Amino acid sequence: MSDDVLSALRDLASRGLSDEETARALLDLTLQAAPPEVADAVRVCALPAWFDADLLALLTESLSPADEEGPEGEQSIPPRRGEAEESQSLPPVRGELEEGSLLERIAAFSFVMPRQGGGYVYHEATRERLLDWWRRPENRPRFAALADRLARYYLALAEEQDPRLSGPAYLEALSVLNGAYPNIRAAWEGVVEVGNEELVRDFAYAMHNYFQHRNLWSDWITWTQAGLEACKHMGDEAGAAAMQNNLGNAYLRLPTGERGANLGRAIASYEQALTVYTAEAAPLNYAGMQNNLGNAYAQLPTGDRGANLGRAIECYEEALTVCTAEAAPLDYAMTQNNLGLAYADLPTGERGANLGRAIACYEQALTVYTAEAAPLQYAMTQNNLGTAYADLPTGDRGANLEKALECAEAALQAESLAPWERAEFLLTRGLIHLALGHLDQALADYQAAIPLATAITIAEALQELDKFAAGHPDTPGLDAVRALLRK
Repeated sequence: MSDDVLSALRDLASRGLSDEETARALLDLTLQAAPPEVADAVRVCALPAWFDADLLALLTESLSPADEEGPEGEQSIPPRRGEAEESQSLPPVRGELEEGSLLERIAAFSFVMPRQGGGYVYHEATRERLLDWWRRPENRPRFAALADRLARYYLALAEEQDPRLSGPAYLEALSVLNGAYPNIRAAWEGVVEVGNEELVRDFAYAMHNYFQHRNLWSDWITWTQAGLEACKHMGDEAGAAAMQNNLGNAYLRLPTGERGANLGRAIASYEQALTVYTAEAAPLNYAGMQNNLGNAYAQLPTGDRGANLGRAIECYEEALTVCTAEAAPLDYAMTQNNLGLAYADLPTGERGANLGRAIACYEQALTVYTAEAAPLQYAMTQNNLGTAYADLPTGDRGANLEKALECAEAALQAESLAPWERAEFLLTRGLIHLALGHLDQALADYQAAIPLATAITIAEALQELDKFAAGHPDTPGLDAVRALLRK
């Protein structure tokens, strides 16, 4: 240890500093004593949440004059999903550094720890102190340029994986994004801090599907709100509408907080999006917004239930004025299915007529949802159709129940059902068997469903059983099924 460092340490000990002040001063002394290229690399490696040889190489490459300009320089922005025909590859970086390298010299510091899965992390407090150094006015231009570089690297990765989340490789895509997410988040935080609005917007586009898969509700809402503000500042009207839609979707699915308040926020977001997405200017986007708005009203627990469902029906029917089976078959089928659910649940009007409309909607959806083309949607719609026939108060009761049983059987033929889906379909078939007087088959279905069902599904099954019992109190086996569900 040099005499200068020893002298500085003695000075620190004599100044009566707080523990935090002492820690910051010791870090500064450590970096002052290190070779300049090592000290600089230590600071640079604080920008991501974790780092390895590739990230060190990416972030320590010399900045070009355009890079030095920061986020306002004339640099190209990676295309949003859907704007490029092929997924974007990651920026090239140098490979592993040689033994005795800069990475190894950084890893030798006491505040650096190996990371499970590879790479290194700093002690949290040390990283925060290094980030404070970057926030100094004299360091912010370079900070902005490096934050831009890191963000583009991880935005490219997110955009590459995003379409895979909707396909058969979604588990692999989730694994890639799970490993990268701490750094994706750090990259996003960097561009938020320096005000790089284009990248803030593009991260919100690229990550919302991941947030849905991971149930990261708070992150989904926070990133989308930041993306919305960025779009407003940039005058990106279409982008702001897309953010409003995504924000509405997040509040629609949010499992925490007061449900009515969340759905009220979803409704407000969709209505804002509809000021941009009009039937004339963007017909399919308009139909999508109307469908989403209908979903929010259909689930709204506050206010008059009949009025809410009536509003939902208006939204779905409005969507279907522009969303046809020819123009957008899957969206058409989805909206028809949602419209059927709303009519089936409608407490106002004549029950038989409402269920007749529901049946017609489900049958329209099934012209698109076939067992071959859309097996899961086909199964869910068949289950809904079976429930409608089972509840139908008009026509021949026996014939209606036999038709309901056919639909329930069709639903259960689908492959790759999730456990909760199979449980729901078994419970539907079990109730139909009960109504038909097939007690043994009914008990078998309920017994098979219960181990697969969630607590919510069981509660809903009890409600359906009670509704059925109110109209058919003398049905044999009601108590036996009720006892099974209450175990």
